[in-house]
Amino acid sequence: MKIVSSFVAFLFAGCAAFTDPEPVAPRPWVPGPRSPRQIAERVATANAVVAGRVQRVTANWRFDDPCGVFVTLLRRCDGTRAYDLEITAGEETWYPMIFVPHDDWNPVHVGLEGVFLLYKVWATEYLTCRERAAWSSAACHSTGIMTLALLDTTDVLPLADSAAARAARRRR
Repeated sequence: MKIVSSFVAFLFAGCAAFTDPEPVAPRPWVPGPRSPRQIAERVATANAVVAGRVQRVTANWRFDDPCGVFVTLLRRCDGTRAYDLEITAGEETWYPMIFVPHDDWNPVHVGLEGVFLLYKVWATEYLTCRERAAWSSAACHSTGIMTLALLDTTDVLPLADSAAARAARRRR
């Protein structure tokens, strides 16, 4: 009986590791001011510059890069969580992604206003990759999409910097 209760306790501990709860933001994040030089440097490398408001943030499990049970328990996970964003800019709507480390909170929230610097990236569909892993070792790099993504919090500028971002974009 003692072995059975130990086994059940082990199973519950394993299930707790699988849930991998999402860290909660300590407070709503607001982008800080940047110098004109910083704005120009970031805008020069961006593929798209969008001044708008985040309308929706949705987890996208297809692109999550998960970690195993033991790595999660040891807090050594270097995978990411993927989120789809919906950003409205006047009449336009943009649908970029953001990839957040597993042990960090997603700073982008509904209602966040700013200038979003987006970059083209190849996003691997890890869900499909795991499903096809038995068939081919090359499946991970062949399943994915080219998408626009928000790569870092430094790529969100205050809305007040939209004129400077547009000017830097025109000079590019």
